[in-house]
Amino acid sequence: MRKCNHPSEGFTLVELLTVIAIIGVLAAILIPVVGKVRENAQRASDLANIRSIGQAALVYAQEHNGSLPGTNLPATAGTTGFVPGGVTPTTTLYSYAAALALSGGLNNGAVWVSPSDLVGTQGLGNILNNAAIRDFAADAPAFNGATLSFQTFSGLRASMGANTPVVWTRGLTAATGTWDSSRQNSVYGSDGGHVFFLGGHVQFFNNLGGDDANGRLVAANGARTRQVLATAPAFTGTTAWQTPRVLSSTGAGTGAGLTHDTPATGSLQ
Repeated sequence: MRKCNHPSEGFTLVELLTVIAIIGVLAAILIPVVGKVRENAQRASDLANIRSIGQAALVYAQEHNGSLPGTNLPATAGTTGFVPGGVTPTTTLYSYAAALALSGGLNNGAVWVSPSDLVGTQGLGNILNNAAIRDFAADAPAFNGATLSFQTFSGLRASMGANTPVVWTRGLTAATGTWDSSRQNSVYGSDGGHVFFLGGHVQFFNNLGGDDANGRLVAANGARTRQVLATAPAFTGTTAWQTPRVLSSTGAGTGAGLTHDTPATGSLQ
């Protein structure tokens, strides 16, 4: 019988280790790239959502003599009236959103939550009950009381200037113009956030400036600033309740960021 002198076909150990090493290198390159593409897509979606919120606020202002949702909206969902007398700030982020749903045409609660938000209430439906618009929708999860990804100012007027922030990504700190590093408190952590302005434009910022002199915002008196609270005026005396105030959702982590009902601190020229 003739013996076969050809060795058995197959991969050597060196060849297998080489292939495994190449696969590992490719994975190390591709996985971060795929993650970055997904993150950019989510931020683009958030930009569209915050623009929708801001534009709904501008539509509301057109129907209310230039006033965006005020500081004295009642907690009842489907109303655009004001608390009689208006001597104390009563507006919540939910009543603000409800006013936009009724007069601004934005009844989709899902636009208020980023898919990137680790603590945001995902899967929200309508804000208002279509059968009785003076009630919040009885969905599960419910919009009223949900953890939302954006904060806004109540009490703004269209005349306050095109560079006045209207709504921004949750987690923005008052003094430093940066976003909280914790993803429990800030949607993107210290990477930054979106800001929608009264002029209708929206921008993503890593931070709002290294100091006030080089701030990327415009204060109520026209100076540069990195402090969002300085961009809207503070009123005194009997009109103090009209001072624009930060609105934040119940249960939303803010960390070093702005908490609900924080008043603006700007001064007019």
